[in-house]
Amino acid sequence: MISGMVIISIQYPTMKHNRICFLDAATFGVNYDFSKLRELAPLTVYSSTEPQETLERIKGFDIVITNKVILDASVIARATDLKLICVAATGTNNIDLRFAESRGIQVRNATGYSTCSVAQHCLSLCLELIHKNRLRHDDCLLNWSKSKVFSMVGTDFDELSSKRWGVIGLGAIGRQVAKLASAFGAEVVYHSVSGKSSHTDYPSVSLVELLESSDVVSVHTSLREETFHLLSNKEFGILKPNVVFLNMARGQICDPLALVKWLKSSQFLGVGLDVIDQEPPSQDHALLKLNDPKIIITPHMAWTSRQSRHRLLEQMVTSIKSYQSSLE
Repeated sequence: MISGMVIISIQYPTMKHNRICFLDAATFGVNYDFSKLRELAPLTVYSSTEPQETLERIKGFDIVITNKVILDASVIARATDLKLICVAATGTNNIDLRFAESRGIQVRNATGYSTCSVAQHCLSLCLELIHKNRLRHDDCLLNWSKSKVFSMVGTDFDELSSKRWGVIGLGAIGRQVAKLASAFGAEVVYHSVSGKSSHTDYPSVSLVELLESSDVVSVHTSLREETFHLLSNKEFGILKPNVVFLNMARGQICDPLALVKWLKSSQFLGVGLDVIDQEPPSQDHALLKLNDPKIIITPHMAWTSRQSRHRLLEQMVTSIKSYQSSLE
């Protein structure tokens, strides 16, 4: 599906009072099956939507689905048919919630759909950075046949059971990561930026103690005023020199200049980033030019397991059905 491509369904005449517009369906992947939405009402699908296209595209629709397309007051005010905004994500910072409420427009987001997917991706990055299995595979193909013993002992790797894993942000995803890390035998500690979390399963520590003492640090807190650039020069400077650092939350939680400076120092065992400060990045983005085998960057796809996207779609369908029921 190319940008701007439209697919229109006009079946289900009994639902003429409903029309659904999905502004950035490419966030689900190319050619994703939205038949469950089409069963609810006529559906128009756009792969992506530029800011200047938003208003024209949502005119005449009472239901609009968006992941990251911004619906601010200036757009909402002129979308006179709009009654329901479904956010195909958990965060609603791209919607002017107060103005939508003043216009009687419902806003429904989705929660919990990606917990297992993101946590699994986090563990997979950590294990790859520790084990370096691709390098071992290459070594196998090139050198194992030349070995005089059955086992080729390459670079050292450690067991997670010998490590302390520090979780920044013990929400649903953070708790799932903690659970998985504990299953590997790691000692888990956490830091709550808000100070409101009080989970007794794991010790709560200050941010400084977590950074200074953890062998693995993973970031799962939400992006908000108090977490913007939470990790800067000072924080990166106190990380252990053999740390595995993982950010599965938002790129702006790390000061990008401080992050790049630290990464260039190579004082770490491995770094896994599923998010960066600019998404999508420019071709000359500093993080993409580091070319360090100890750094793995994935394109904000930790949430996209097949099951996760299915759960997200199901929540959107439920929200629309609830809205339709309110009209009866």
